[in-house]
Amino acid sequence: MKIKKYLLHIGLLIAVVISLVFSAIIWIDPATFHRNTTQTTTTNESGNSADATVHYDLADVYSPTGIAITQNKQQTQLMSSKDNLISDLCKDLRKIKVQQITVQNDKDFNTYRKDLLENDNIILSYSNQVSIGLFEKLIGRSDIAKQYENQRFQHIVLPTANHREIYLLNDVNYKVYKLQLKTSIPAEVYRRVTAKDIQQTPIEYQEISKGHYIKNYPKGVTVPKYSYLINKENSSLFVTHLLGASSSNSIATKEHDGVTTYTTDNGQRLVINSKDGTVNYAREGRANEDKKVSFNDALKDGFDNLSHLGVSLDDVRYQNYDENHHQVTYQSYINGYPIISPNFYGTYEIRMQLNGATEYRFSVDDLQVPLPNNNQTVNLPPTSQVLQTLKSKNYNLGKVKSIIVGYQWTQNSGSQMVVDLTPTYFIRYNGNWINYQTLSQNH
Repeated sequence: MKIKKYLLHIGLLIAVVISLVFSAIIWIDPATFHRNTTQTTTTNESGNSADATVHYDLADVYSPTGIAITQNKQQTQLMSSKDNLISDLCKDLRKIKVQQITVQNDKDFNTYRKDLLENDNIILSYSNQVSIGLFEKLIGRSDIAKQYENQRFQHIVLPTANHREIYLLNDVNYKVYKLQLKTSIPAEVYRRVTAKDIQQTPIEYQEISKGHYIKNYPKGVTVPKYSYLINKENSSLFVTHLLGASSSNSIATKEHDGVTTYTTDNGQRLVINSKDGTVNYAREGRANEDKKVSFNDALKDGFDNLSHLGVSLDDVRYQNYDENHHQVTYQSYINGYPIISPNFYGTYEIRMQLNGATEYRFSVDDLQVPLPNNNQTVNLPPTSQVLQTLKSKNYNLGKVKSIIVGYQWTQNSGSQMVVDLTPTYFIRYNGNWINYQTLSQNH
């Protein structure tokens, strides 16, 4: 017994030493555990060259965020714990060639909904509308007529009965774009969605308020819970990428109460708040410039600006475009669900005015690698229960624009280097995201 006790103490001591060593490595050089990257060179908005951390393709950030399959007029959401299912399907779709596009207008939502449910199909969905021009980038070919590049859609429908057709569906005006293909959709697409490890969750497509639709989970949904090591980017990264290394002599720096402000003589301003980790960048517009930008070009310009930050975009996806403010929003997604949190954790807002003025808002914190959590999951209730709670709290359902499942970013109580991502429902109400768990505290 004494020997066993002695060995136990030795084992615990070794475990503590190993833990301290890894902790020291992470604190000294967090990049040791960062995702693999490759070096490329980009040019920032001020015209200066800067070393970007990694090269990303526009199709990566503008890939769909959800996937479902319709069988026997029942729709189920698909999720894989082993593979990046959507990414793999998008790679398969790069093999197709478009022969012709035709357009049809559905008269109302019920007719439109039939196109989603009537036949067996695979549906790839975006969080908001994107342009057909970006779909062209997704498949990596210039087969689509230029007249359609600014047309909008939200769902890519792949019929299981006809592998020579693809449909692009628009939630707002119920337009349906039929793409006739020169070659069949690869058979691998259909094999992937029927693999044994695919998790299926029943969903319904529901109009929540006029012109706004949600993914309804009639039986609830089970979502993994995660903990991640975080990486706090050094301010010098953003000074280099946004203000330009070659103009360092003209950069003025001021510090006050944890806020560092950098300004240049060519109209740039970078503000980094060390307390909450937020970053705000602005560049002045040009006096006699007021160009018109198409929807397709606005999304492309948003990506170009996002790429200049030099941060990892592995899990970042397009979330929304606000035409009134010319603002593109990108969100970090984990396992198909967005991170919704204050202080821009996992969020990148790019605002581009017609005269060239630009603003960025984001956080210095980003995710590195997931930590073991014993496969913890959270069982969320049916969406109808969320609606019932809103009614019971006297919320105006007419002001509800969206209800989604997402991750709440919370600082881990045991380590400043770790965050917990807890799944919950989020309600878009009066322009703000409200956590379902705190409804009573926000009204």
